[in-house]
Amino acid sequence: MRAFVVAVVFGVMGVSLGVLPVSAATQTTLKLPLDGTQWAITVTPDALSVSGGEKPFEDTLSFSAGVLTSATATKNGFSGFTYTSSLGFSFKAKQTSKDQGKMAWSGEVSGASIKGTMTWTKKNGSFFSYRFEGKKP
Repeated sequence: MRAFVVAVVFGVMGVSLGVLPVSAATQTTLKLPLDGTQWAITVTPDALSVSGGEKPFEDTLSFSAGVLTSATATKNGFSGFTYTSSLGFSFKAKQTSKDQGKMAWSGEVSGASIKGTMTWTKKNGSFFSYRFEGKKP
């Protein structure tokens, strides 16, 4: 997985914004803006997922050392998700489990609130889509 750092350069002509690649070794020591935060969220399936038997649930998202952890995903066989963050306000993470399929998270943080989407393609091919929102506990 390739990681990037956003660099802001101040010069005579104004501000320049660039994206620089970060090595895996550097990424492990680089603290991302969401690291150290935790969020209590409500996850709500879309109408098609509800018709497939999915129900809303409460979850906790934690960000630490470049890894997003969902308490519910962990219970379902997923380990932490390496995440990327854009300017500290949005994030994306995805992972594949040999037993549980593929799960992807994306979201945005605004102050003490978080919202976004989560999708889960189970190993049998069934696809479920959810929205989530929450706040810091």
